[in-house]
Amino acid sequence: MIRFLAFSIKRAWQGFWRNIVMSLAATATMVLMLLLLAGLLIVVTGLNAGLDQARSEALADGVEELVVLHGDLPKEQQAVTLKMLQQLNRMPLEHQRYFLSLLKSLRR
Repeated sequence: MIRFLAFSIKRAWQGFWRNIVMSLAATATMVLMLLLLAGLLIVVTGLNAGLDQARSEALADGVEELVVLHGDLPKEQQAVTLKMLQQLNRMPLEHQRYFLSLLKSLRR
């Protein structure tokens, strides 16, 4: 097994020097792809950290959700709105939520 591994490494080294231009091109391509991957990971990590920071600041400042429901919505839009409100109610409560009708919002 060790002889086969040594033979394979020796042949690979010989092949590298026989066609140096293609070997360098393949190596450079691999290095560039790894650098692009590392850059992408850095950017994604930075964006996630920035979004987490903005979210924590917004919650600390007491951000509120305000949903205004119009009374003259067609039936299908009312059903969609009701479904959306039910989904909002299922979310964990991290801040205050208000659901107002059109008249209540006008009085406010």
